[in-house]
Amino acid sequence: MNLPNFSDCGNLIYGLDLAKKDSQMAVLSSEGKQMTNCRFPSTRENYLEVAKNLRPGDTIALEVSTSANAVMSIFKLNSSAKSLLSNPMQTKLIAAGRIKTDKVDARVLAELARVDYLPTVWSPDADTLRLRHFVTDRESLVHYKTKLKNQVHSILHRNLVTYEFSDLFGVEGSLWLDNLLASDELDVFERDRLRFDLREIERQKTLVDDLDSTIAAFICSREVLKHQLDLLVSIPGVSLASGATILAAIGDVSRFRSKEKLASYMGLTSRVKQSGETCRMGRISKQGNAYARFMLVESADWLRKSVPIYSRFYNRIKKKKNHNVAKVATARKLAELCWILLTRSQEFIYARPRNTDEKRAAIRKLASDKASLKSSRKPTNTILYGTNLRGREIKQELQKRANDEAARIKDLLELGKSLADISPSGFDPRKPNLTDWQKLLTHLAKDYSKELAALSQNNGGSANN
Repeated sequence: MNLPNFSDCGNLIYGLDLAKKDSQMAVLSSEGKQMTNCRFPSTRENYLEVAKNLRPGDTIALEVSTSANAVMSIFKLNSSAKSLLSNPMQTKLIAAGRIKTDKVDARVLAELARVDYLPTVWSPDADTLRLRHFVTDRESLVHYKTKLKNQVHSILHRNLVTYEFSDLFGVEGSLWLDNLLASDELDVFERDRLRFDLREIERQKTLVDDLDSTIAAFICSREVLKHQLDLLVSIPGVSLASGATILAAIGDVSRFRSKEKLASYMGLTSRVKQSGETCRMGRISKQGNAYARFMLVESADWLRKSVPIYSRFYNRIKKKKNHNVAKVATARKLAELCWILLTRSQEFIYARPRNTDEKRAAIRKLASDKASLKSSRKPTNTILYGTNLRGREIKQELQKRANDEAARIKDLLELGKSLADISPSGFDPRKPNLTDWQKLLTHLAKDYSKELAALSQNNGGSANN
């Protein structure tokens, strides 16, 4: 590949249209004059040559594609030029035309970059990019396993075979399927098909488990990612799979100026159509990573069952709308909660300590099985350990009472009550912080201790009688 010598020219703008075999590159001057529009094979050596020709002050723009991040890393590591990654959907809307060729696409990228009108996207770092690849691979395996399970249901349905299991692939369901294969209820060809699907389901399950171990080992080998995952799994309903998916989608959380920005990035905010004095709120935008949004919705369903504040929020929306709308609204709250925890680097205040510790231990165990990593266990919500109460069940009961009290305070605040009148500890669930949460736990622990002492005295008196 031989590029012209642009040493006598001023700052240049490069537009690069990537393709699997050949790429097209247009070069414009700062005034918009086309210097060249050439085609070359899409090889690492050619991209390196382009990078060596880039000078400080030059700009190169390319669209998001399969190899875009790899090409961007070459330019960033081997040149000091400005590299821009374009959103192809928005670029297409801005520069739609009757003629669409590689030459035109490369020229359009360069023109939009020249006038600073190119819709750009964030270019992920190496760790985030690799985590995204892991998550994408896991998504493909899970989807294929789901497809196989649907095929099993289809075989049973078309042969009029009924069952009464809530989970056909659970312990009892698996035993029933084994007995079905040993019987003559299905013909030999249907039995072979069913046997193949069941074996493939087990194989896919093994692959998913192995990939989970790889994801856990990768995250635990990165201190920043490990700390962030520890924060996210303190939320009831967030597991290794959902936490890794959310982290992969977010990347650098500092690029979102507010929690609303993150919710919008996840596609969980409503569409707005405004004209004059008329403003209509539509359905959610569904922009961004669809799998990350799905994981947020699934995790939100567990969150609203576990934390009273979110349960009451869900029920309030459900009465006005329906179950699905309420669940998606809770997912938006969960996305905003993730931004708060990652930005403030703190755990979820209403976390269940034992459940969180078990999730973290399971992640460390998966990581140690895949790689020789030392497991460091950090107890969750150490505030509970300062309440002078002993016993796992007692601490869990205290946590439950604190969660219920926080939900009660929030309901009364929404009715217009004064915080000083309804919260002796000063805890405000609208703006929760660890200091006020400690005061609430301490306040409830005193009453709980008296209750336990009275119960113990009554039990002792009953025994004496």
